[in-house]
Amino acid sequence: MIRTIDPPDIRNLQRVGAPNWSEFQAAGRRISRQLLVAILQEMPQFASGGMNVLDFGCGCGRVLYPMLELLPDHHFHGVDVDQSAIDYLRTQLPDIDLRCTDFQPPLPFTDQYFDLVYSISIWTHLSPPDQMTWLAEVARVTKKGGYVFISTSSYSALKARKLRGDPGWSQVSEDDLNRRGVIFIPYAVTGDSQDVWTPGITADYGLTVNSPSYCSENFGQGMQVEKVMADHIDGVQDLVVLSRRSLG
Repeated sequence: MIRTIDPPDIRNLQRVGAPNWSEFQAAGRRISRQLLVAILQEMPQFASGGMNVLDFGCGCGRVLYPMLELLPDHHFHGVDVDQSAIDYLRTQLPDIDLRCTDFQPPLPFTDQYFDLVYSISIWTHLSPPDQMTWLAEVARVTKKGGYVFISTSSYSALKARKLRGDPGWSQVSEDDLNRRGVIFIPYAVTGDSQDVWTPGITADYGLTVNSPSYCSENFGQGMQVEKVMADHIDGVQDLVVLSRRSLG
């Protein structure tokens, strides 16, 4: 089903790195197809429909919109800390369960509620402690036998940040990432600037890189790391595939 949707405020678009509505839609379609390829590799049964799916950090729907079109027979839910994004989505998707949540757990769902959870461009901004806290919470709401797909930044993103001149990243090397496993540099935003660019954030938030080996060794948190798909999302983010298939 193709939905007729109105674009959000330009500020909502810019928060997810989209300069305009056209590029926002194009990126969403591209990323959703890349994500779906990985999902169907691990969960061929997903093609049949009827599952509970969570878009964790849905923002103003960049990936959620095309996923709804590609997979109309599933039950989608979306959460985000940005109230303005959730308010906008509710006007466009009144039949979808959309919640504005706190920056820290818990999520407003019962244990083992979701067959599938995906999160794009969220762990790329969380501090290491917040990454672990949210991994444990995502595990809680994922069914036994369910899967979780999380995008992370590693070597390709590190190169891109150095080329862009992102503050604090010019002196970070691949050797640093190999040695430390995870590197986090918070955004220098406070007051009104934080309200505009990172609404709902009440703790450290910035840019993070995780080596694939770090993810494999540390992202379990009640789940099993199946694989790390290097550069699978837009050629710049890795996709970490986790499952609860072998847990009691």
